[in-house]
Amino acid sequence: MIAKRLVFIIGWVILTLAWGIEAAAPVTGQVLVFDSTIPGKVAAEDLVVTQELAVQTLAAGDTITIGTADRKSVRVKGVIGSGGAVTLTSNPQIAAGTNGQIIELYGTSAADTVTLVAGAGLLLCGEDAFVILSTHVGASFQYDATATVWEQRGCRATQGMDGTTTLEQARLAGNVVLGAISEATAFPILQGAAGETCRTWMASGGKVTQCRDAAGNPMNFGTQLATSREWALVNNAGSTIFRVQEAGGVQLYDHSLACSAANAGTKRYRVGAANVADMEMICTKLPDDAYYWVGPPEERHTTTGATDACEATPADDFFAGPASSATEALVQTQSRAGYYTRLRSRTQASIPTGQTMTVTLRKAGVNTALTCSQSNAQTCSGNQVVSFADGDLWNMLESCTTGGAATKLTVILLFYPS
Repeated sequence: MIAKRLVFIIGWVILTLAWGIEAAAPVTGQVLVFDSTIPGKVAAEDLVVTQELAVQTLAAGDTITIGTADRKSVRVKGVIGSGGAVTLTSNPQIAAGTNGQIIELYGTSAADTVTLVAGAGLLLCGEDAFVILSTHVGASFQYDATATVWEQRGCRATQGMDGTTTLEQARLAGNVVLGAISEATAFPILQGAAGETCRTWMASGGKVTQCRDAAGNPMNFGTQLATSREWALVNNAGSTIFRVQEAGGVQLYDHSLACSAANAGTKRYRVGAANVADMEMICTKLPDDAYYWVGPPEERHTTTGATDACEATPADDFFAGPASSATEALVQTQSRAGYYTRLRSRTQASIPTGQTMTVTLRKAGVNTALTCSQSNAQTCSGNQVVSFADGDLWNMLESCTTGGAATKLTVILLFYPS
């Protein structure tokens, strides 16, 4: 057994001396790696030579340098944003290399990150739009001289921002920062087809989610309040318009959104001035097909006396309660600000043919557009919308063209406070 081992060792030494290795003198920062797949004599060009470059501080318009062009592999010890997080806008973002050349990039700061974007000389994995380089997060690229692009290496089939990738999958892919403390280092949790993105991070006020359009303009976002387990919806101006309380309540806030068909059904909570009640309002389409901010509708019931409508001697009857009068001032009633509509009139007996009874809403002693007439009928209706200011006087007017059989009239209106 000992003899066999001696023969093997002597043979190996002879073979090694006969083979020989040719290599240039090493350079500081180079790593020489033997490639066992190459048969025959190993020359300098058969060794994978990795050149290590110093940390590069980059502004948005800078290009990452690759050192000596003849190196098969380049490792940049670190890239860092100049004065904060930086997204490269240069083209190319990485200087051109030689075909097959490999470059490894590493971030060195959680705050001063460097973001590489798809295009401008880079081909990223899958549907990725960008790669963020921060502390302990790096990326590797290989140069394709034919396409003149650096192609990202180590891509996974699940990597990408196509809406199906989970955060854990993206984290394992090596290009995501979880637990970010600023928008710049936060990973997009949502990405729209037009380039919109939403990011979530922890700030001093609590958990924040910010959405931006493709141009970087802020869109609506929600924020978790730091004092409790509550969520608030905040508009672009920073004003809270909706809040979900920890106990389960939902709180509305006031806003200045215009009421229109596009916003129909939208709610707001209007805070009243001194001595004016607050009101929950909703953007509602009224019978005139226009849209108004209104509160919950209220019915107004009013009636004439038992035989005051279309009596034998016709006369105008004013009413706003359980009885009518020929003197309007005796029945006028103050109104709140709002809108009157949906007039419905009904008499105990049908108004006969040849006689017409007209019912009209009055405002401050003047006829309004809300009116209806009935002849040879027991009912009529009107759907006009009439606005009233706070304190305006209102009442109803009943008039007949000719005398007839006296009857009782009942009127119902809908009032929408505003």
